This record gives sequence, structure tokens and C-alpha cells, in this order.
Amino acid sequence: MDISRARIESLLSAFPKLVANSSKQYTFVDGPGVRFVYQPMDELYAVIVTNKASNIVEDLEALQLISNIVRSPSSKRSVEP
Repeated sequence: MDISRARIESLLSAFPKLVANSSKQYTFVDGPGVRFVYQPMDELYAVIVTNKASNIVEDLEALQLISNIVRSPSSKRSVEP
């Protein structure tokens, strides 16, 4: 599905407010027409933005895969100037 950059920026700017207002036991929040599936990672979040009809179990599995890739030692290569 095509989505404009402005729409993505709008959704991502709404995310911190939604997370702050949600209980800490859940890893998803519903936003304006979408669902944010997220996982805290130190000071950042891994986030998947889906529609509300999406399969939440598959979204959580995809998020787990993404967070494992980000946290893997091979993804933490340093960049030399």
C-alpha cells in the first residue's frame, strides 16, 4: 500500500503520546486508523505500523524478528571515518 511521507510523519509523531497514555503491559496501541505494535529497546522503540485488521500475532512475530536483528552483534558494526 502506498502511503505519503506526510502521513508517516504524522503517525510517528502521534506514537509517543499514545504510548505515554497506555498501560505498560501491552505492546500495541491503536492510533488514528492504524495500530502501532512496538517493543522498547533501551532508549528507543522498534515500531511496526499496521492497519487494525492486521493479524496481531503475525505482527508481534515480525516485530520480534526485527528487534532480534537490531540487537544482534553483527548489526553493531562501527563506522570508521
